[in-house]
Amino acid sequence: MRCRTASGLCTALLLVLVIGCSGRSSEDEKQAKETFLAFEAAVKAKDPDKIWDLLATDSREDADRAAKTLKEAYLKADTKEKKAEQEKKAGLKGDELTGLTGRLFLKSNQFHSGEAEELPGSTFESVVVTGDQAKVTYIENTPKKEEEKLKLVRENSKWKVAWKIEARP
Repeated sequence: MRCRTASGLCTALLLVLVIGCSGRSSEDEKQAKETFLAFEAAVKAKDPDKIWDLLATDSREDADRAAKTLKEAYLKADTKEKKAEQEKKAGLKGDELTGLTGRLFLKSNQFHSGEAEELPGSTFESVVVTGDQAKVTYIENTPKKEEEKLKLVRENSKWKVAWKIEARP
């Protein structure tokens, strides 16, 4: 009799544990998907403030380094023509380039080319959450319709985009 009671109790506890854990995972997946969709919309709108708010700390630091590289290249340009060429390439005005920050870099053509250019209009496919990391699978909005992955990390209980940002002066 004791064995049945103990077995029933263990089964009930296991069931509660499984249901409780799957509910958390489901909520994490929902939040990760919302983060991806918000990031996709912010990139589409070319909104540097919203993009910045969705980026993980490491990605923000990458943006700061990219901004520094672009700013230094602009400041080293020794003719009006070279400065005008860099302004055109960056899609930013001279005063923006001389005071360039990581946040403002997210407005530049350098950020919005390559992968960021292919993100708007993408189709969310799935998300897999593993602890404080998540991988979003999406289909690019390109003629090839390639499957891509986007890494998210949890920072301060919120999902943030771990996006590799590099300067191309």
